Amino acid sequence: MYAQICFKEDSHTYAQVQRIQKAVQHIGTQLDKASGKMSNDDYERARGAVRDAHFHSHQALFFEIGNTIMHPQKLS
Repeated sequence: MYAQICFKEDSHTYAQVQRIQKAVQHIGTQLDKASGKMSNDDYERARGAVRDAHFHSHQALFFEIGNTIMHPQKLS
């Protein structure tokens, strides 16, 4: 949910994106550990959501890198 809010705003920072990426990675790890307790359909839906979250976090990271390159004064 937090990731969805950040991706809808243009105010997220590089550090926020990194935190989101780490959280998504952690969720993926936890999902893999719990896969035996879930039905195949539930697991595949959850795995798809994690893949989507990875994709969107990478998009946000590229957006932030692009902003830094286009607006280097933000670095100071």
